[in-house]
Amino acid sequence: MGRREISVAAASEPLQQLALWLRSQRQQAGLTYRQMAKLTNISASTLSRAASGSTVPSLKVVAAYARACGSSVERAKSLWESARRADPLVPKMDQPVQRLELIEDFSQLRLAMSFLRFKSGYPSLRELERRAGKYGELPRSTLRLVLKGEAIPSYALLCSFVEACGVASDELTSWKSAWQRAYAKNFGYGPPVDRPQPTINRSIWGESSRRIPYDEQSLAALQQQLESQSLIHGHLHPSVLETRHDIARKLIQEQRWDEAIVALDALLLDCQLAFGDDAFRVRAIRREISVCKHRQGHHQEAVIRLKSLLEEQIRILGPGHLEVYKTRHNLAHCLAVSGDLLEAVAHMQSFLESRVDRFGYDHPYMKKVRDQLANWLERIEKEAAPD
Repeated sequence: MGRREISVAAASEPLQQLALWLRSQRQQAGLTYRQMAKLTNISASTLSRAASGSTVPSLKVVAAYARACGSSVERAKSLWESARRADPLVPKMDQPVQRLELIEDFSQLRLAMSFLRFKSGYPSLRELERRAGKYGELPRSTLRLVLKGEAIPSYALLCSFVEACGVASDELTSWKSAWQRAYAKNFGYGPPVDRPQPTINRSIWGESSRRIPYDEQSLAALQQQLESQSLIHGHLHPSVLETRHDIARKLIQEQRWDEAIVALDALLLDCQLAFGDDAFRVRAIRREISVCKHRQGHHQEAVIRLKSLLEEQIRILGPGHLEVYKTRHNLAHCLAVSGDLLEAVAHMQSFLESRVDRFGYDHPYMKKVRDQLANWLERIEKEAAPD
């Protein structure tokens, strides 16, 4: 039987019970650690350390130890979970956890997930990923963000996590229902059942950033998509507003200026209601309306709109923001077309000075801007010259 083992001096009572149980199973089986190593493909030193009580061994080692001795793996797992929970290195749950049927939001669901991990012996994220089996089924990097409260768990990730923690299939239904309630409260509408939902990298509109660009879809397809979304979510839902914006941009692409302005005017009001006057999307829509007015030949109205937008951008973003420079450039062209060359030159000179630092004086784009500016200055001189 080899040399006699030293007495157990474990850091906690559950760890001592685990170590003593493992030793008793080996003694009953009449095996040496070398013999067990051949049966388990785990080194004799690792198996000996598992029964020493010095540290909590991995579940994989404990389960292999029990199988080699012909003992109950379920009993071994139960003792290991108790020892793991009592480990000083394992974070303790100091916050109350709601019962599954009372969970209403993702913060409560995250606490329940953390408690389930604690209750199942606090397996490492790598171990949970391994238990999930299929690659990418339970990525530990995403799970880490979820458990820290920095990401929302997808439906698929939650199911994989719960199953990896050893939850029975009948309890899995309660976890699914809890996730669906949390999703509905967070986003204002219920998700499709048994369909994975986006976790991180959400766009400004609140939907997954992986979308088909509007210029790759037909107008009819976008309108059909809008009809379906409106029936499900209502007219102020972010995904509905985004599709309406796509339709307006599609109309601009097709140079259907009148229809585009009608669509953008209605969208502007709803986006201001949904996101507020200072939102980026609201400013983008105001700029697009000005462009449409300019294309229609309503240059004075386009100038008035762009000046108002420029004031708002400077107030929100400051005078040195890229958005401000782009609006100055658009405003300069509208002013020139409407006949106000002096003001157009002032805005274009400001734009030119700001862009030299970025592009360099000799950049082709800067040359094009200087040529445009020179053309306007020449026109001013000609208009000022006496007949």
